[in-house]
Amino acid sequence: MSLSMYGHIDNVFHSGIDVEYCTVGEHWNAEGLPATGDAIKRTPFYATVQPLSPRETQALGIADERIGDYRKIYINSGDIKAVTLTGWWEMLGERWKPVSTDLRPARDYLKVIVARYDV
Repeated sequence: MSLSMYGHIDNVFHSGIDVEYCTVGEHWNAEGLPATGDAIKRTPFYATVQPLSPRETQALGIADERIGDYRKIYINSGDIKAVTLTGWWEMLGERWKPVSTDLRPARDYLKVIVARYDV
């Protein structure tokens, strides 16, 4: 009998979804959104998204902030060199702020920890 994970993976684990990394020019309004007239550059990726464990949030020192949700994004293809901490991510119908990145362009590997702020 072969090993099967059917029924063991909950709804939080998303294997292979479309995500977008977004950046704009230097102009921002008072709400922290792109100023009118600035073009938003969207870079699409196909990624694996996983929740962050409580231990990982403590290790990053971000457990005290008012955050609604943390996720890890793993990407192995695309223009990963364009990703920085200055943009934001759009996935699962929400906007996410990058907290940390682990970029290894020689291996086509990118891990981004993102946070969705509780509004």
